[in-house]
Amino acid sequence: MVSVIIPIYNVEKYLVECIESVINQTFSDLEIILVNDGSTDNCREICENYKRKDSRIKIIHKSNGGLSSARNAGIDIASGDYYTFIDSDDYIMSDMIEQLVYVSQSTDADISICCKANHKDEFDKGINKDIEILTKEETLRCILTEKKILTSAWGKLYKSDLFNVIRYPDGKIYEDLGTTYKLVELSEKIAFVNVKKYYYRTNNESITKSSFSNRQMDYYIIAEELQKFVKQKYPQYFKYAIYHSVRISISFMRKISECEFENKETINFLVSNIRTNILKYLFSEYSIFSKLYGVLICINPVTALSLFRNKNKKIKECNDENK
Repeated sequence: MVSVIIPIYNVEKYLVECIESVINQTFSDLEIILVNDGSTDNCREICENYKRKDSRIKIIHKSNGGLSSARNAGIDIASGDYYTFIDSDDYIMSDMIEQLVYVSQSTDADISICCKANHKDEFDKGINKDIEILTKEETLRCILTEKKILTSAWGKLYKSDLFNVIRYPDGKIYEDLGTTYKLVELSEKIAFVNVKKYYYRTNNESITKSSFSNRQMDYYIIAEELQKFVKQKYPQYFKYAIYHSVRISISFMRKISECEFENKETINFLVSNIRTNILKYLFSEYSIFSKLYGVLICINPVTALSLFRNKNKKIKECNDENK
């Protein structure tokens, strides 16, 4: 049996599509755990309606504690041989779980992984039997370089015993970054299949996609722990952990340029991280655009922020004119 854990918070306009995609899976031996994390919209009613329709559904109603807290609550009551996580504003292709179960059982993989689709028409139909077996070292490199395998909890099927001692960090965002590498480290075998079965919705209302706030600095608490782990266990990959941190700092500076955030201490921290590591970052596999913006931040962060504020303003004005 597969336990499907869905954390839910104020996503009433997406939730039906998400739940429907799970209850209509071609693999039917499911335990569907809906964790209502203190929603203030109609999510509670939607969950209860589906529970009356499908006996496989279990519901947890809890006070709001964040994504990690909701996932952990689902893990605590899950009874399946495998776990998979789905964000409630996303949905999955009808045979995603069947594909991942096939991969897991045919290879005895601890973690089985498929790809995400950014558009509905990108879904790959059918069960792909062309499976790539990866070591934990290879998987970690993919995660750190953001190539092929994402750090996300979703799009993966895990043997349940991996969670005997692992939980997501309560109260933190970027919780996937702080957990996936630990699950990989516990695994003997990871299997990857290059098919797009998980639809990832770009929801600008989510915490990590919304305008910048100091909450997003949680990343550096988690990144520091990750860097220590990599430096100790896989020093040959330490540079990739540094590259990742610089890339995120540059991304945060772009987010800051799009809003009214003006906390000097936070901005100075980001600029310092970029300046300290920019020469290393120039040899990374990230885009030339990211590298050039990083160099500009090092030379003059005020100009860098101003440049993108003006650019974003012009884009907004153009969009407003075309409405």
